[in-house]
Amino acid sequence: MSPHVYRRRRNNCRRAAYPWARREPNALRNPERPLPASNVAQSARERAEHRRMSEKLITHLCGIHSNQPDLIQYHVIELRRSLKSGIPLPRFLNPVRRLVGLTGLTNYPQLQLEAARLLAAIAIHSDGWAGLVLEAGACRIFGLLLLNASEQTQLDAACAVKKLSEGDVAFRDRLIEQGVVPFLAHIVYGKGTLRNLWEEATHCLRNLLRHPDLPAPEMKGCLPILRDLLVKGDQWVKVNVCEVLVMIIARGEDPYLGDMVNLGCISELAHILNNAVNKSLLYLAMDILGLVVGRDKWPELVYTSGVLKGFRRALSFPELPISKIGVVTNSLALVTHHKELAQEAVSVGLFPYLARYIKYNKQDVQMSSFHALYNIIRNADKRTTRLFLEDEMMNMLVDLLLNSYAFELREYALLTLERVVDASKRLKVHSSNLWEVLGDMEVLNYLEQMQWTDDDEINDAAKALMEASLHIDD
Repeated sequence: MSPHVYRRRRNNCRRAAYPWARREPNALRNPERPLPASNVAQSARERAEHRRMSEKLITHLCGIHSNQPDLIQYHVIELRRSLKSGIPLPRFLNPVRRLVGLTGLTNYPQLQLEAARLLAAIAIHSDGWAGLVLEAGACRIFGLLLLNASEQTQLDAACAVKKLSEGDVAFRDRLIEQGVVPFLAHIVYGKGTLRNLWEEATHCLRNLLRHPDLPAPEMKGCLPILRDLLVKGDQWVKVNVCEVLVMIIARGEDPYLGDMVNLGCISELAHILNNAVNKSLLYLAMDILGLVVGRDKWPELVYTSGVLKGFRRALSFPELPISKIGVVTNSLALVTHHKELAQEAVSVGLFPYLARYIKYNKQDVQMSSFHALYNIIRNADKRTTRLFLEDEMMNMLVDLLLNSYAFELREYALLTLERVVDASKRLKVHSSNLWEVLGDMEVLNYLEQMQWTDDDEINDAAKALMEASLHIDD
């Protein structure tokens, strides 16, 4: 059998055994073989239909320049349907200025409404027309739709504003100049039931707040809206609101943060932190509250709003990202120097987590956890002191004191141990674990070395521990 006959029979057997491997007719593979007649007919029908729809679209574009209001309204409605079906607007016919003019015909309210809806459809469905829509002043028209129209028309206008706000900085400048924010506020304060309106409104606000030079009046006008969205919105609306609040706080301008506190945003975020199930919402609330708590200006609000209890709930979530753990530990390191907040942190159950995180594999988390524990023992009562004197806690402190590679962690372990000794003497809480630690020769040798460092605070702490070890029998 010749080789080429063998190959032909082998290939035929393979194609019979594996039908999916058969080669389909392809005109690109064999230019001399034409496409099947059915495909040719289908593509011809599609081209003819597209040509017919394009001609119809041009007819409607010319029809809006008529002098008869009823005929204009018919062509406007048909144009909007054509745009929604995916037919693009031709560049050589610009209907935007004509439509803006039609919205000024106060004697024909239905024609005004249809022209405004068509402008919204052009902004949403036609790529590259956003600049022309903005230049013609259509944002004011969209604002009126948000103010007075039906819910579905409001939704169309909100989608148009969102599409425009996703453009470059110049587009957002024009939207802010034409006063879109108050119209968005109407959606929030209205009594509508269409929740998509709230979501679109928060999308618009989030895009506008990305503007680097948003005027202060506009910024202040957004805050009451955001607070109401936190209360009334569903979980995805709240996610968008939290993203906006993060942008506001990231500006580093304290007046806005004070306004947020006064409006009750922080209390509502604490409620979200204590009840949210959505992880994205939970993490954003943690970030915002971490930034607020980090300013350390409202300790009473932190105490009364349940922020620490929310942090405790967040830490109980499995697979919590290490960045979010760092948010909590950094916040606790800053607020626990207040006696009431230090005791509240212990009361809500944060102590076991802090004790666990001083052995974590990330030094930033270790340091902030140690800082929080140091503040807690400084303000400790008898119950908190007994927590520090348990076997596991004392063993961790000694291990970090003797074996940690980071000198800063050793210093914190030394300072914390000195505070534990001081609290046990002051509150008359005795424990055999503490005296066993102070009687350990390895610990005493290390304390003797630390008496001669350049840091006076470390020297004093080491001397105090050495002195306490001399009175073990007492």
